[in-house]
Amino acid sequence: MTTFLLIRHGHTALVGRALAGRQNGVSLDDTGRKQAQNLVERLASTRIDAVYASPLQRAIETAQPLASHRSMPIIPRDRLAEMDFGQWTGATLADLEPDPEWHRFNSFRSSARAAKGESILDLQVRIVAELEELRLKHPEQVVALFSHGELIRSTIIYYAGIPIDLSLRIEVSPASISAIGLAEREVRILTVNDTGTYAA
Repeated sequence: MTTFLLIRHGHTALVGRALAGRQNGVSLDDTGRKQAQNLVERLASTRIDAVYASPLQRAIETAQPLASHRSMPIIPRDRLAEMDFGQWTGATLADLEPDPEWHRFNSFRSSARAAKGESILDLQVRIVAELEELRLKHPEQVVALFSHGELIRSTIIYYAGIPIDLSLRIEVSPASISAIGLAEREVRILTVNDTGTYAA
């Protein structure tokens, strides 16, 4: 069984305020940099065989302290990038509040699509394809994946068999660790939204 540590990037100035989406140049703030550094200690007792990350700056910055401490390369993977929010990218939550399509997207995620962007189904297709490819590449290993909130949430609901329309019931905090184990015919949800010391 391959264990995947799904690690959300650390805090940025846009968390809880706006949809950063696939914007590059969104870096960690002071809190986020501390969270990234703290991952070294939080994962000190956990074996890690490979480190992959979204190519977006905030994910790479979060992975850097752990990868440097372990003398491991960070391998960027496009399929770990945040959801494509299309024309909503960069919009504040206050700006989106009057938009009925935004409310529809958050209420009926199984059928709605981000404005000129991805649907949750699109997102699930690419992350499941990524994990299945990495599972075959890393049998019986522990793989750290540094990514984004929507992607991690969508991964959890897929493997847990939770309906897409209920996905927002799952919290994925900055620098949190969620873990799943995957084998050819077996799935285990090991932890969700762990913000303390993860123990494998």
